[in-house]
Parts: sequence; C-alpha cells; structure tokens
Amino acid sequence: MVLSLYKFDYYLKNVIWGGSKISEYKNITLPSNDIGECWEISGIKEHESSVIGGPDSGLPLSQLLAKYGEKIVGKETYQKFGNEFPILIKILDTRDKLSFQVHPGEELALTRHHSHGKTEMWYVVDSEGDAQIHAGFNRDISFDEYRRMVEDGSLVNVINCFHPKVGEIYLIEPGTVHAIGAGNLLIEVQQTSDITYRIFDYNRRDKNGKLRELHTELACDAINYSADRNIHLQPVEVCKDTELLVNCNCFNVKKIRISGVRNIDLSQRDCFTILMSIDADFTIQANECKEDLGRGHAILVSAFVDNVTVDGNGELLMVTMPE
Repeated sequence: MVLSLYKFDYYLKNVIWGGSKISEYKNITLPSNDIGECWEISGIKEHESSVIGGPDSGLPLSQLLAKYGEKIVGKETYQKFGNEFPILIKILDTRDKLSFQVHPGEELALTRHHSHGKTEMWYVVDSEGDAQIHAGFNRDISFDEYRRMVEDGSLVNVINCFHPKVGEIYLIEPGTVHAIGAGNLLIEVQQTSDITYRIFDYNRRDKNGKLRELHTELACDAINYSADRNIHLQPVEVCKDTELLVNCNCFNVKKIRISGVRNIDLSQRDCFTILMSIDADFTIQANECKEDLGRGHAILVSAFVDNVTVDGNGELLMVTMPE
C-alpha cells in the first residue's frame, strides 16, 4: 500500500574537509569527526536511500518508485525520470575549505557520463566568523587566462567572494566555478548527479599521502567563462509566512514559517513534496500518516496527497519540481 509520507535512512560521507557539526545539528551520533556530507534523500545508485518504517521498510528509493510510480512522484515527473528520483538533499559541514570545482550541464554530463548535469542551491544554516563562499567569475576571462591561473594558483582572484549569513541562499548553475570556504553549515538541494570536476585543491593530499586528483582538462569544456553575478539570490514573499527561494528549471524551493498548526495545500500540483526542517522539531500529518520530523531531517510527501498539516514552531524548506 502506497503511503502519504515516507522517511528514509541517510548516508554519511567522510571527506578531508568534513567536521562534526552534523552530529549536533541532526542530533545523531557520527562514526568519525570528518563527516562533510549527510545525504538525506538520495537516488544516487551507489548511495541510494531506503525506506524507514511501514510495509516497505528497507526498500531502496528506486524500487519504491518502480512499485508505486506516479503515485509517489507525480505523472509528469515519472514520465520524465522513471524510477530515478530527480532531487538529492544534503547537509554540508565544511570544517576546512573545499576545492575549486565545476559541474557539467545536462548535455555534457549525458554525453560523457550518461548522467544528469548538476544544478545546486545552498541554504545557509550557520556560518562562522569570516567564512566565505566563492562562486562565479567577477569578470569575463579567456580560456588562456583560466589555464594560466590554474597553474599559478591565482584563480581565486577572479572569482566572486561572498561572506554568507544565516538564511541566505546561493544558486550554483552548471559551469559556475565555485568553492565553499571553511566554517559553513549548509543545506544543499541539487539534481541527482554526483559529477564534480575538481580544478584547484591547494595541493592537498588524501589520507594515503597522494595529491588529490584534479580534472583540469575535463573542466575546460564545462566552464562558463563569462562574469556570473546571479548567484546570491534574494527570497520573494509569495504569501504570509512563505518565501520563494529558488524556482529554476530543476527544482522549486520555498521556506515556510510555522507557528503552531498550519495546513499546507498541495492539491494544485501533481508532484512529490520534500519537507526539511531547518531549525525545529515538527509533527507532520497527511491522510493516514503521522510522523515526527526533527531538525535537519527530511520527509517525502507522495504526489497524491492534497493537504499536509504541520505542527511546531520554526522554519521548513519545501522542495518540489519546477512550477
């Protein structure tokens, strides 16, 4: 029997730049102090989410879609993506700075990797002191300039530098060179893709003492060499206590403020909805299902659901397909 609400297990990723903040944020125990990513809902084959609870407990997300199809994700989404869930939700903890990198667009990713491209957005949960985000060239550059700057380590000089604050949003389109600085805790919403071209990594070495692999040649064809300033976005109020953060061609993200009990009408769209708690604990009810949603956790609302009741005091991200 298809359910109205689904919770999933999460995948913790060890990386050299990761830390321990996800433990306190999500109120979970981490296996180490170098956890940089927590994948909340993932359709990536190697790290696919599985259902927690209910008659389909333990079933991988792709098999859940194979079983119930458009009842879970909606007719149009199922026709386009089949059993591949189109959105990946993460939490990022950057104890150290990340490499400068870029993601390919849809056409290049399909040609090279038989994969989707990668558009992503970041919601700033916490940012320490002088933490930074680098994204997009601050002026047009040539291919030759890019190659020279990669070689001499000066690429950072032509990339926009932001000083993120809690609640800010950043949209990283394919082709945008970017790097998250140390001291940031972010929620990331992205396409289902795990393709990253690493361009510059401060000559860091991995746990085995080897220089981390760079993808300089692959990145050349993926980069947008024009100045890009449409990165730090401003939310738009769409109704009381609801702000539109991003509506791009890959996903729609809103922030909803909950004060007590609030009903969310989903009847106008035939599409799944992801609710993710930013800062509080909530109770979510839809038809026969009632689930607790802790801070930093996400829940999937099936496409056939017309109304969700949320009880709590705090803020949620609501993620759907583009409107």
